[in-house]
Amino acid sequence: MRVLVLAGGLILFCIPAALASRRAKRLAKTSLGAWRWLVWLPITPLAVWGPFVAFGVAQDSTSHNLWPFELAIWSVVSAALFGLVVFARQRFGGVRAE
Repeated sequence: MRVLVLAGGLILFCIPAALASRRAKRLAKTSLGAWRWLVWLPITPLAVWGPFVAFGVAQDSTSHNLWPFELAIWSVVSAALFGLVVFARQRFGGVRAE
């Protein structure tokens, strides 16, 4: 039963990181040099949070009862990092000229 909870949790809690990776992929295609790698940095909080919560819930179903609030907090952190990376990329010349 724990395996099913873990598998379901991994799928559910990693969806936000998967959605954010679509945006990062688009940014990477239009970036130059090291910026191609830096645009993936904002996904890190969500990508780490998902498995952490999934494993925590699989071990103890009463842990992370407030996971929607955790998701909101880590989503704001990721969005702020996306904004910072996009601003820095435009300011310091990481955008590919079309």
